[in-house]
Amino acid sequence: MAIQIVIPKITVAEGAAILNVGTTFIQYTLGLSLVAILLYILPSVNTANTWTIVAREIQGSLWATLLRSQSTTADRASLRVRIYSKASFISTALIALSAAIAPLGLKEGPILTSPPVIEVASYLPDTSPMGLATPPRGDYRYSRSCGSDGLTPCPGSPNDEISLVISPKIIQKFNSTPYGPFSMQFRRYITSNVGDINILYGSLGIVDSLILRDGMFVMDGLVVDLGDSPGIGFLNHTIPNDISHGATWSQDILWVEPQTACVNTNLTVDYAINGLGIVQPSYNMTDRGGFANPPIQYPPYGQEGQDLNLYEHAYKATVLSNNGTLRALNTSRSATFVGNTFQLNASIVALGSAELGKVATLPLTYLSLDTDLLVNETLLCANFGGGDTASIATPSMQCGIFMGPPRRSDGSDPRILLDDSTWTQTLHGCASTMRASIQRVQFSINGTRELGDVQVISRQPIERPVLWGVEQTDLIISNISLFWGVVEDQYENDPTLATIRH
Repeated sequence: MAIQIVIPKITVAEGAAILNVGTTFIQYTLGLSLVAILLYILPSVNTANTWTIVAREIQGSLWATLLRSQSTTADRASLRVRIYSKASFISTALIALSAAIAPLGLKEGPILTSPPVIEVASYLPDTSPMGLATPPRGDYRYSRSCGSDGLTPCPGSPNDEISLVISPKIIQKFNSTPYGPFSMQFRRYITSNVGDINILYGSLGIVDSLILRDGMFVMDGLVVDLGDSPGIGFLNHTIPNDISHGATWSQDILWVEPQTACVNTNLTVDYAINGLGIVQPSYNMTDRGGFANPPIQYPPYGQEGQDLNLYEHAYKATVLSNNGTLRALNTSRSATFVGNTFQLNASIVALGSAELGKVATLPLTYLSLDTDLLVNETLLCANFGGGDTASIATPSMQCGIFMGPPRRSDGSDPRILLDDSTWTQTLHGCASTMRASIQRVQFSINGTRELGDVQVISRQPIERPVLWGVEQTDLIISNISLFWGVVEDQYENDPTLATIRH
């Protein structure tokens, strides 16, 4: 018979109390046990000296009190002696009780720190694979081109000239605080020459995998949080020079975190696999209510600016996708019902068998090859597209379909792949964007000077509002990537910037 032992979660104070109870119990029962053992092994016939020693041991233990022997109860003693005897017993009991319950009031107190001092700080290099794979920054140059063909004057260009050089006025405005675009750089980049100007492009590549890490940690140029609220902060790590006894400090940094909302389409993809885990060529889409019980009202259309309601956008993505999928299946709402299945096959590009059996992202029109339909539905989901004017009121947003992880639909163990086992995956309409903020991050380090020894204690948004600025332009979204960041208060009414205090 298997026995399962469950150890409940206890606090440090409760653990200390349990240990004290055990220690006190042993302290007062060990003497009783030893005397009992002595009497058990004592022969019937002994010398007078032996009986004297045994009597002394009994009288010196708690047995005398428990058995209320004449020498300890002192019934005929004076009142003062009897009070003293009772007080001694009560005080002994109180000491034992206090030793058991006193630790229950213990809790973790505040960190005691020395008064803050100003220290000289220096850069701390990263010797991890991420830091070693980061190219040097000496040749890094900021530049940009505007227009889909690169032949449109960028904001701030003198006399509307076509130039790859960023206007010094723009650099001055967004460099007025350390929380702007010129505090960020591509980790990996490629440079090419166009005339006398070097153009720098970001290069996509995988240096290190962080997917299995958890919590908050630092790496070259970044503070990374992979906890319940993931995000990254931009920081060129410098630490105090004089930290022979360790140090704790905090810094305000630019923080970016993803935000996503999803709505169930009430559609599933159901399929079977063979013993090798390969999806069989024919599989089904099942109507769980997404076609048969559609929403009565179309989601409202509105321009929220910076006050995004991601749930409404995800709801709209779900409605648009389900309508397009219904048309692609060449059926209608009146012709379907909950539980109805539609046969699919591996020739479907976006939802082919290669996508099944794993978590995947799909376009809204995953059963259609009509690119115009995809562009139209994506535009309707985000409320704007590449042809709209780029501004602070048109934040970046992506809409799509998220296919959840596979689950066994036959009730068997999902860890075992069996021939002809059946599986199902749900489809969700999602809307995602990125949210920027200024966060106060607290760090600590011991006496060493290694980036890997820097610990991230906490992070939280700063309490004071800051002034965010975004370039003001007449260019459309597809022709420019706007500069944005925190700017000084003196630029609040600058005509070339759209600002918001948050």
